[in-house]
Amino acid sequence: MDIIIDINNYYSQVTNKIIYESALKNIEKELKMDRSKLVDLFNITILYCRSMIAELLSEKWIKDDLSYLNILKDINKQFGQIDIFSLNHDLVLEKYFKSVDISYNDGLKKLEEKVYCYDVDYYFPEIDISLYKLHGSVNWIRFGFQGKDTYGIINDEIKYREYEIESDIPEILTGTNNKFIQYQRHIFADLKCKFKEKCNEAGYLIISGYGFNDAGVNYTLINAMDLNPEMKIIIIDRNYCSFFKDRNGYVTSNLTNWHNINKLYCIDKWFQDVSIEDIRGYICME
Repeated sequence: MDIIIDINNYYSQVTNKIIYESALKNIEKELKMDRSKLVDLFNITILYCRSMIAELLSEKWIKDDLSYLNILKDINKQFGQIDIFSLNHDLVLEKYFKSVDISYNDGLKKLEEKVYCYDVDYYFPEIDISLYKLHGSVNWIRFGFQGKDTYGIINDEIKYREYEIESDIPEILTGTNNKFIQYQRHIFADLKCKFKEKCNEAGYLIISGYGFNDAGVNYTLINAMDLNPEMKIIIIDRNYCSFFKDRNGYVTSNLTNWHNINKLYCIDKWFQDVSIEDIRGYICME
């Protein structure tokens, strides 16, 4: 999947790597297909993968019991308003917040009945939780509004015909290594800037379920840790020791250094087993 997206980015002049020109020529020869048809095939493949991901992550597959997320409610109660930057495409967090009556803001601004557009600045401090989805969401589509590309939700078949729909396939980032390039485009560039802004202001960043394999996120974290002397990271992971040996050298060296100078702490538990006392122990230890 990565190589397909990367070659597509190359052809779209988003990146310029000689290796992809060679790869394109080899694939053209193997498939006996000219360049334009090959790139069309890549585009169709990417859209197909995105649509399959959206189906597999749709709300109908979300379990009813989301109590494993209760620590989020406890953190909000203990420390007040929090920002959550999720790399997941699904709607699990939204469903959980509704089930426990936590007020949250997902950045969706109402344009008219059943039509919402995403605005990275449409968040309010009085709301319990601000949810930012760096890789997009299975319920976002891309459509035209007032002559501009807009990302959001249209929950009405009639409205679909009134707006310039780019595609009804959800706008999400897929792949692994290529996300660094995709962060420079469209709404994802705005989200990445917001993540950088929040990291530069943060006192603590709690990380769970992240494998440090996203170059764009890693770059932002590393810069924030260098520029923000107040920021500290708390990693929640039962196998946290792997973070210091199973990553590339650049990531591992930074994690090890932060740990050595007490800017990174680890809670040796699974997320669902963490208590507010575990977290408070690190945040209040100073």
